[in-house]
Formats: sequence, C-alpha cells, structure tokens
Amino acid sequence: LLLTAMGKVDRTALTTAARHTTVGAGGPPLTDTEQLVTATIGSVLALESVGRLDDVFELGADSLDAVEIVTRLTTAMATNSHSATTTVDVPDLIDHPTAAAMAAWLAGPTPGAAAASTGTHVHHPRLRQVTTGDPGLPPLVMFSGGGGGRIAGMAQLARAIGPFDAWVVLPRGFATRALPDRTIEAQAATVVADITERWPNQPVALVSYSAGGVVAGEVARQLCAHHRAPAAVVIINGLLPSDTERQVHSFAAYRQRVTQQRLDDGRPTTPLHRLWWRVDTLRRLIPRRWRRYSAGIVTRPTERQQRAFAQLAFGAISRHRPAPLPCDVTLVRASVDTEGFARAPHDLHWGEIVTANLRIVEVPGRHRDLLRGPNLVHTASAVSNALTQAIES
Repeated sequence: LLLTAMGKVDRTALTTAARHTTVGAGGPPLTDTEQLVTATIGSVLALESVGRLDDVFELGADSLDAVEIVTRLTTAMATNSHSATTTVDVPDLIDHPTAAAMAAWLAGPTPGAAAASTGTHVHHPRLRQVTTGDPGLPPLVMFSGGGGGRIAGMAQLARAIGPFDAWVVLPRGFATRALPDRTIEAQAATVVADITERWPNQPVALVSYSAGGVVAGEVARQLCAHHRAPAAVVIINGLLPSDTERQVHSFAAYRQRVTQQRLDDGRPTTPLHRLWWRVDTLRRLIPRRWRRYSAGIVTRPTERQQRAFAQLAFGAISRHRPAPLPCDVTLVRASVDTEGFARAPHDLHWGEIVTANLRIVEVPGRHRDLLRGPNLVHTASAVSNALTQAIES
C-alpha cells in the first residue's frame, strides 16, 4: 500500500503506478465524436493518447474516473445538436467501453450497429456483461457496493480476475426508470429471477464488494433454497449488519450525535433551543429521505443517482435480518480497518450466519482502495484463487 508521509493513501502514486502514459489501440479517432470521447478519456486518466478501440477499464479507469468521464460527456453532448443522446451514465460506459462504441451509440446507430462494429453484447436490463471468457467456467454475477455506485470498479475487477464471463448487477430503476426494490429480500429475489432466466441450468459464482455483499449473501441463500447452490461465493470486505451497527446509524443516534456536537460547541441549552435542534435535525434529514424514496422514480445526473441508490441500499441493509447461509463463503478482507470496520469482529459478522465453511483472506489496503490502483491486483488475485478453489472442490 502506497502511503504519504502523513500515513494516508497516496492517490497520486496509486494512479501513476496503475496507468501507462501512451496507448492507441485501433489507431486515432475517425470522427469528431470519437475525438471528443478519446480526448475526454485521456484527460480524466492523464494519458497522452487514447486509441478508438482502447477499453476504458483496461486503461485503469475506476468508479470515480467513470463518473467523471460520463459527467464530462453529458456536458459536451448537451451542446451538440447532432447527437441523438444527451445523457451518458456509468452503465452506458460499461456497455460501450471504447471510443468507437461510445461514439456510435451517441450518434444514434441503427439497432445492433455498434455491437457489430465493436464486438460488444446486447445486455440484460439489470445484468450488464463486462467480460467474455471461457464458457466452460461458471459465469460471475457481481454485486457492487453503495447501491450500484461501484459498478465501474467491479468491471475493472472482472477484467483483472481472469477468463470468466462476468456480469454486473444493476439495481432495479438504476439505469432505467422503475420502482426499485426496497428490501434486501426483494432485491435478491429479482436477481435470482434474472439468474434463473439467463442461466436456467448452469450454476453461477457470486462476487460482491462492500454493501453488495449483503445482497449477494441473500441471493446465495435463496439460490440454495431453490436447490441451485452457487458455484462460489466471494465477499470483498462486506460488513454484515448487526444490532450494534443499526443502533449507530439510527435516527436517535444521529440526533444524539448532533446534539452532543452542539453542546461541545457551547450552544445554549434552553428547552426552546433544544426544540429548534430537533426541527433542524429533521430539516437535514428530509432531503436524504426524499432522495431515498424517490430513487428510481426521479431521473438524476449520474452522481446524484448513485447517492440516491446508496441511501436506498443502506436503508434496506439497516432493516435487514440475515438468515442462515448454508454454503461455503470466502471473505476477502482489507488489512487496514477504517470507519465501521474497526468496531466489527474479524469475520465482519459473517461467521454468525454462515453454517458451512467460512474462509477469510486478508489483502493489503483500506476498504475504499481495494478496487483501485495496485491494491486491485491483490484483490483480484485473492478472488481468482477463491474461485479456483471453490470450482475445483
């Protein structure tokens, strides 16, 4: 793990170590739109040149980079009267990871034209294929953290893992307007139905990151209940909800923290002032609750969409009561504890529900950096080894 003199993650070093400076697969851009896309990717990733067939994720783009790229492209398309599309989201970047594919999609191609010219696939509404691999291996179904906010990071992880067909799960309503699933059980039931439709007679392997592990665990449980045990279950630093965590994130605890902060600041403590504190606390919470309950219904820019679905996901997780999980699980755990992980046991509470074998593997880094820079290599290696052991056993 690369650290600064202050002991914090050196993000500049991570970025520099993970990326090349000169690329150019497929040659230079052929159209003005391709030129716009390659220039945007090059600017965000600090690359001297980008070829029209360079895959943005193979170039090292992570989730934050993906958000920046689609934000800049959306801004540029809003002023382009010749573009058939004016809004670009992260799922669109996953579907069209090269400048040639993205430019063809932005120009409004005939159905299948972009796929034919770039070799991409037609994707399921909630299952987006990110890699094509050995058809003899179980397909990877991948769950990102934060209600879909890390799907680009999972796409990059899939490319680093190896020769699997990998699909990233999008929450209902994330990419297209729809009423979202508001409980973990409902989210898992939707994924199980999608898996059964897409692979009716083939076992799948489940790989998740962060809060996506809660959904992946419930999907694994429901698959086992349908006598379709997954080929492997790999949880990357997923903290299972506990009664302690629910209390820490409850409204009462939030109000208590705000009140204590005001007392520490020397604010007046009269009954009238305390009443105003409660009103002000509610005022702060109302926008958050609005984003949560309007997720999937109200169309938002990429960053706000991810924030809304993250709040929806954390609300569902806080109400979730995990049931026993009767299958083997590998927990890939960050070696550096941060935030809520410092309060959790070493198994992040998975030992409380896994009734089969629970294997814990530590990888270097902090939670938020496991899918970025050099740490991604260690995470991918641990996941690949876990998948190989599960499939061969």
